[in-house]
Amino acid sequence: MRVAVVVTSEALDEAAKALVEGVSAAGEQAERAEEPGDYELVFLGFETKPLKKDARLEALVERADWNGRKVALFCVHSGKAKRDETERVVSRLAEKGARVVNTMNLEKSGGLLGMGGKLGEQEIFRARGFGERTVRNVKGSRVPAGTEKRDRIKGYAKK
Repeated sequence: MRVAVVVTSEALDEAAKALVEGVSAAGEQAERAEEPGDYELVFLGFETKPLKKDARLEALVERADWNGRKVALFCVHSGKAKRDETERVVSRLAEKGARVVNTMNLEKSGGLLGMGGKLGEQEIFRARGFGERTVRNVKGSRVPAGTEKRDRIKGYAKK
């Protein structure tokens, strides 16, 4: 399976690296890309900020061919920006013909009024599990229940 990781913000670089590790743990290789191209699965990462839309994301959603593409969204929220933006992007991609197979919201910590901050260790850990679990679900392969690996993959769900 051809897997791409496309990010529109440098704030997602650490999460993208962890996601690539998770994809590898599921037996596939992911490539960082600028566009969805002809990849079978695209992990699309973006950042929300208070009172500001991600212009790079908007342009990418409009110009790229999403028809029939499987997409997993991961978003970094900062400040008062809410998860509604993720839902808006899911709807927009669906209108363009994409099939959104999974979403994950990450939160920065340590910033002031939505500025600065960074992803914590737990959020990076969640990104790795998100990559692995999403690829396994798309491939239809499951990790047997009661195994140590199954418990680690569950770690991507925020507690």
